Amino acid sequence: MKKIIGHVISNRGKVRENNEDNYLLGRCLNAESLDESEAHFTGEAGEWTCAGVFDGMGGEAGGEIASRIVSQVFQENTLQLGKYTKDKLSEKIEKTFGLANRAVVEERKNRSTCGTTGTILVTDGNELRVFHRGDSRVYVMRDKQLYVVSKDHTLAQMKMDIGIYHLGDEIPERENHQLTEFIGMDYDGDALPYESGWIKWEENDRILLCSDGLYDMCSPQMILKCLTAGEAAEQTCHTLFEKAMDFGGKDNITVMVLQLADINNT
Repeated sequence: MKKIIGHVISNRGKVRENNEDNYLLGRCLNAESLDESEAHFTGEAGEWTCAGVFDGMGGEAGGEIASRIVSQVFQENTLQLGKYTKDKLSEKIEKTFGLANRAVVEERKNRSTCGTTGTILVTDGNELRVFHRGDSRVYVMRDKQLYVVSKDHTLAQMKMDIGIYHLGDEIPERENHQLTEFIGMDYDGDALPYESGWIKWEENDRILLCSDGLYDMCSPQMILKCLTAGEAAEQTCHTLFEKAMDFGGKDNITVMVLQLADINNT
């Protein structure tokens, strides 16, 4: 038997005045939007687990309110996933994005700039799928290679997609973080997410979910080095977080690592 082990750290970093990030790991979230928050998860393979990272935007507490609202909506709607079929599960997550979007839109009546990214991973330990809006990311480390399985919804990426920019071009920094999609932007729609295909979870894979506060500070090579070090999920989280802080900690940092473990050996 296998089990899913997960650990998450969320921290305001060195520069920001508050922590506008939030997360979901099983039942755990940062319910008080604390400047420092940490949680651990153990679940049985074969049952659906939901994990997510939410990077709030808006300032004046608008971002942390949006990310907290969305983390709570996903917590409330993913507690009883049980053994859904994959089709039913996908429908459930899509509908939850709509509920989350409407909840943030309602809050935007008071805070016009309130919004958040939403990057959700669902897995039963055998397969995984990503549902996503914004520029928080999901990485898979497999066979000592690092793969990004989410897609940044930014102005820079959109211009890359349509051929305005090409690999190696110098891109204005603001365009790398100017979101083209986020939760809370669709006043009339249900905020359908980007969806990856179903990805088989190989035994030695490491899964990383993170906000841009990690990958802006740490190169892909550094992230890969940390994920391939062979440490447990908790220690890997701490190592990645500490690297992001060492390299500046200029934004809120949320780091979540998931791995499979033999239930008899942990």
